[in-house]
Amino acid sequence: MAPLRRGVYVLYWKHTIVYAGKALNTTLRRRLGEHSRKIAGRQNITLDDMTCRFLTIDSDWFVRAAEDTLMTGYKPLWKYSGLGNHIPGIGRPGIRICRWDQEFPAQ
Repeated sequence: MAPLRRGVYVLYWKHTIVYAGKALNTTLRRRLGEHSRKIAGRQNITLDDMTCRFLTIDSDWFVRAAEDTLMTGYKPLWKYSGLGNHIPGIGRPGIRICRWDQEFPAQ
């Protein structure tokens, strides 16, 4: 279980780095819990396919720098799509469906 602290994390899908993120104004436990719930409600993916690693960091600046370094250095597969859109009105005509939502539609 992730700690109640800020930091950075990396998600792996089938042993491949797919996402890197930060928990800055929240905790690693809360942020990873959000991702777990989202993954559990999707098709074509299970929590058993996923693993993660995290690093706790006290300084806001270092959290941001570490996330940028992970994104730049590893170029995770879901770098730009994240784990789905958070755009109000998603599904309306003209709104582009992100890669995550296409590959792993809601159940």
